[in-house]
Amino acid sequence: MNEAGGSPIASSIGSGLLAQQPTPQADETVAVAKVCPQCGTEYETGDRFCPKDGSPLRPKTGGDPLIGRVIADRYLVLARLGEGGMGRVYLAEHVKMTRQCAIKVMNPSLMHDSESLARFAREASSAARILHPNVAAVFDYGEADKIVYLVMEYVDGESLSAILTHGAIDPRRAIDIARQIADGLSAAHELGIVHRDLKPDNVIVASNRAGKETPKVVDFGIAKALSDSPQDALTRSGLVIGTPEYMSPEQLLGDPVDARADIYSLGCILYQMLTGVQPFAAESREQMIRRRLHEAPPHVRDVLPEIPRRLDTLIVHMLARSPGDRLASAAVARDALDPSLALGGWDPSMVTAPRPTPETAHGWGQALPDPSLQPTALMRRQRMSVTRIIAGAVVGSVAFLVGLVLWSQRDSTPPPVAHRADSTRVQPAGVVAPDTQPRKLPTLSKTDSAGAAKPKPAPDPDAAVRAPFAGLSAAISTGNIQVVNEKFPLLPKSITGFLSQLYALYDGVRASSVYGPARVTGDDASLPVTIHLKYRARGTGSPVSSDARLMARLARKGERWVIVEIVPQS
Repeated sequence: MNEAGGSPIASSIGSGLLAQQPTPQADETVAVAKVCPQCGTEYETGDRFCPKDGSPLRPKTGGDPLIGRVIADRYLVLARLGEGGMGRVYLAEHVKMTRQCAIKVMNPSLMHDSESLARFAREASSAARILHPNVAAVFDYGEADKIVYLVMEYVDGESLSAILTHGAIDPRRAIDIARQIADGLSAAHELGIVHRDLKPDNVIVASNRAGKETPKVVDFGIAKALSDSPQDALTRSGLVIGTPEYMSPEQLLGDPVDARADIYSLGCILYQMLTGVQPFAAESREQMIRRRLHEAPPHVRDVLPEIPRRLDTLIVHMLARSPGDRLASAAVARDALDPSLALGGWDPSMVTAPRPTPETAHGWGQALPDPSLQPTALMRRQRMSVTRIIAGAVVGSVAFLVGLVLWSQRDSTPPPVAHRADSTRVQPAGVVAPDTQPRKLPTLSKTDSAGAAKPKPAPDPDAAVRAPFAGLSAAISTGNIQVVNEKFPLLPKSITGFLSQLYALYDGVRASSVYGPARVTGDDASLPVTIHLKYRARGTGSPVSSDARLMARLARKGERWVIVEIVPQS
């Protein structure tokens, strides 16, 4: 293999890690430069034996001392794929399992650096804990013959940075890639692991035979475990690690970071996929950093006016300078980046997308109406001729004179004829005659006409079953999804995901709850709950409403009922 970077594999490395996908089958092995020791013939092949004489083929070394060497008695190094700050990455083959893999070998100059060793070990321990289709898998780590190595699954692919060298990509493709990245980040964040250097170089995109793209996040080498002690030199406040073009403001300032730093980086990547340029682009890195720290997030619609405003607003929330203003989690970003939701109604052949009316009812879990895309009916321009203007003036003058005459004769109008008490007046059809008799308002009294005390209303038998939902409407009306999750953790994800999008795109969210009759069987009960939402489209103030129908299952615990399960109802 050409080590100058001419091969498509080497050109896709970026930061030093390579494409990671499910391990290829025997007929999917990557072709590398090999030589037959028997006949001397060179091949660019994935086969292990010479087709002429059946001798085992050896990798063509090309000057790299590791190529052709067996590491830890089981990994035969076949070719060099790339190089990063921590070391080199090689294509290798397990000699007993005949399975190709990737090996990251630590740079020998760092072998005596305790901090580098700790960081390399961190990469192994962090990445090995994450088991997700959109995160590179690590399945071995060790030290042998003064070589520190990290073994990963391998399959060929292309880095996102290489894809973006051709400019912006189709919005549908960009949203699908970003959604899968967010899903992988969510799996890492659930384990308390933050990537901290998410960028296009660290996202590898591969396609299967059906053409479906699967991006994978790689290189958790500087990942931070949230459970680490403050004394850890690798995670202490003030240590700035990452790529400035995609780093969050808190990273640039050396402040502590959490999972929301990765959400910011993902927002940068998504912005670049849609527009072809980096957000806060400037002539120098210093100017770019200054813009990132002091300017408001850029809008995708300033570059692509046809993009739905809901998507533009979502990216702005991902790029918020303050972590508290960003999306709460990668899971929320993943749900909001569903292509059918983010690009709902988008038509690339039109300047603007179809514009649903805000009054249209919609179910939870469906695409929200875009608050900025209000219906606009173009009025036909009227051309007024001089003849029409004169005719209109004459008609208006005549109407004014007629009204003036009628007003002057109002005192001469004869009084209405008095009718006898038994006379009948016929009302026009469809008009209800007004009630001319004065009505007495009923008096409020504790007794009825017979003087007997009115009975007290019967106690509500469902009051105890409804009690656990007493604060649901108030929690939703706070506009804070964290409050909703804390008070009602059993709400379906489809509901909380909808609420997260609602809070990001609309204002003045107000909720009220309506309960159906409870069905109680012994210590179990079921209760239908309908949550009615009212909110305002941001910018226009147009009122919008929607309903969510739920079915709750409760169990009796002593004298009270507790929620066991909540499921959405169609």
